[in-house]
Formats: sequence, structure tokens, C-alpha cells
Amino acid sequence: MDLRDFDRIVSEVQDVHQYEPKDCFTEVMALLECVSHTLSTANVQPWEVILVDDPAVRRDIVRATRDTYFRDVESRKPTWICEAPVVAVFCVDLKRSAARAGAMGEVLGEQDVVSAITVFRLAAAVQGLGTYWVREVDTAELGQILALPRWVKAVGLITLGRPSRVPQERPALRPEAFVHYNTY
Repeated sequence: MDLRDFDRIVSEVQDVHQYEPKDCFTEVMALLECVSHTLSTANVQPWEVILVDDPAVRRDIVRATRDTYFRDVESRKPTWICEAPVVAVFCVDLKRSAARAGAMGEVLGEQDVVSAITVFRLAAAVQGLGTYWVREVDTAELGQILALPRWVKAVGLITLGRPSRVPQERPALRPEAFVHYNTY
């Protein structure tokens, strides 16, 4: 694989919220194997992943979501989460991350979980699977729904499945628009 191949894979990570009704739970375990190799601060690997297949729990998860402005507007909630073949909730274990990073543990742990989510989405794209990262979530409410211990915090939830249609290519900034040299 060369850099062009990798760039193609990165560009194939699209936000997909319409899926074929096909089971892909087997593929999920292979994707999570990739996640297990994600780099993390001091190799703490503070991620925990909850796979949700219970329809009632999925409906409750939708209740904990917010719109893109983090407002609790019922008509703008992503109800399609209930139809996704897989819902994976990525969490950070704050005890594990604080054990090695002290006061910075929560921030570094969340960054590590974001890296794990990125690897999960890239691996899914390689397998021809689509994902959507729902970030707009009331994490306290989601924690109650999923019975998370107080030291585990949800970072984001990922829906996954075979896309029912090809998503539009998303525009990308060219490096000239965001790269600075020596100072801003």
C-alpha cells in the first residue's frame, strides 16, 4: 500500500446513516481487533466499547442524542440509529487513564478513544462498511442508559453497516488552507 491507497481509504470514510438490513456483527469483531492495536498514551488503551443490539436500548440512546447545535429537539434526533445493523458506543475508562496520566488522564484518555474511533472507521471503510459518528449526545444521560460505572464516560457512538446508497464525496480543505510554518 502506498500513500495514494491510504488517501483513498481516508476519503472513503463517509457519514452514512442509511444501511442495508444485513447483519455485520462478525465484521465488527475484526474491526475491534484493529482497534486493539491503536496507539495510546503510555499504552494505557483506555477505551471500552459497548455493542448495542437491543431495540429498546437503541430507542433510549436516541433519546439521549441532541441536534447538531446540542439542543434537545425531538424532531431533529437521529432516529435512524435504531435501524443501523450495529451501534458501538466508545467510552473512556477514566480510572485507567488517570492511573498513568494523573490530572491529564481524562483529556488524554478521550484523545486516545478518538484515535480508536478513527481506526475503527478506517478499518470499516477498508471492509466496505459505512459508519456515522454521533457526537451530539448527553453523556450523563447515555451513561445512565448504558449503566456505565461513574469512572467510565461515553465519548461517541458509531453506527455501522453496509451503506444502502453511496454517499456523496465530502469536500476537503487543501493543505494550503490549514498549514502554517513556524508561527500561526
